[in-house]
Amino acid sequence: MAAFTLRRRKEMKYIDLRLPKLDDVDFTTRERERYDALAAEAQGLLRTYENKHGRTGKGAGEAFRHLLEILLRMRQCCNHWQMCGERITNLLAQLEEQKTVDLTPENKKALQDMLQIHIESQEECPICFETLHNPVITTCGHAFGQECISKVIEIQKKCPMCRAELNDDTCLVAPQHDCGDEKADDEMDLTQSSSKLDAMMEILKATKTEGDKTIIFSQWTRFLDIVQARLDRDRYKYCRIDGTMKAPERDAALQRLEKDSECTILLASLGVCSVGLNLTAANQIILSDTWWAPAIEDQAVDRVHRLGQKKETRVFRLVMNKSIEEGTLLIQQEKRKLMKLAFSERESKRDQVKTTGRLADIQQLLRAGDKT
Repeated sequence: MAAFTLRRRKEMKYIDLRLPKLDDVDFTTRERERYDALAAEAQGLLRTYENKHGRTGKGAGEAFRHLLEILLRMRQCCNHWQMCGERITNLLAQLEEQKTVDLTPENKKALQDMLQIHIESQEECPICFETLHNPVITTCGHAFGQECISKVIEIQKKCPMCRAELNDDTCLVAPQHDCGDEKADDEMDLTQSSSKLDAMMEILKATKTEGDKTIIFSQWTRFLDIVQARLDRDRYKYCRIDGTMKAPERDAALQRLEKDSECTILLASLGVCSVGLNLTAANQIILSDTWWAPAIEDQAVDRVHRLGQKKETRVFRLVMNKSIEEGTLLIQQEKRKLMKLAFSERESKRDQVKTTGRLADIQQLLRAGDKT
């Protein structure tokens, strides 16, 4: 690739983001108990998957889906203990009893949550083996590229993975929004705090200087709802952009961030704001959670640290101590190294990690937590 491509990276020459040192955030006793329970469940599912996958493969797919769901709940628990609900778990239990589920509003939302796991994990379409394109999920719980599965349904009327009956495209469920964002959950108590939220507010309080503006990125709009409630309580002026908003509303939020000197915070969905926007009106970034693909986070930071930025850019990453987030950072480093190898670029100190496969990534995530 280096023979016919040309790349310019920020690490070259004297360009530097000046990232601050990573400081871990510790769980409270209550949060640690909930997280440890999820981690123990994940360890058990990993052993189940390894045994079934290595022996006959029967039931391995269901175990792997359960494992991905638990990993999602562990990541959400790092942000706020209220976010790791039981919706997907209940759906998986239904799928074990019957091949397909009815598209009730609750089941549809659970399928969309499950599809989001596949999207975040950068799963391949089982039909064409390309990264999921126009991703959809069937009523039997399998994710495909829409074009591929539509052709299979037209010809076979069955799921190619489990042979469940799929009569037409009405058996397919797309993401709730183009960016995968979801509307607020009425069952959540937005007044409850968490260790990560408290750490975020400490950063905002410590860096509250005249003229500085902050972008708070999260991949979960439910967490942005919790942050928004806290900002209201502490009387901060803010605006917001996420995938549930219409284009005019997003434009109005950007205008407010740029023109209103009292509006110092933008709550931003990582899926919406990682590409295509100019956010140079802000000069401080808080990454409230970690994404599997480092390029998504890099693009989000580049919305602020780009041509037109006149102030020094500060980036804070909130990482829970002794959690899956520490393992996610290691996987990010591996992905960066793989990218550099493809372009024959000299690796930096942060990229000296061995590359592994998807199952090995999950094993590393869970076993890294045991070591800590």
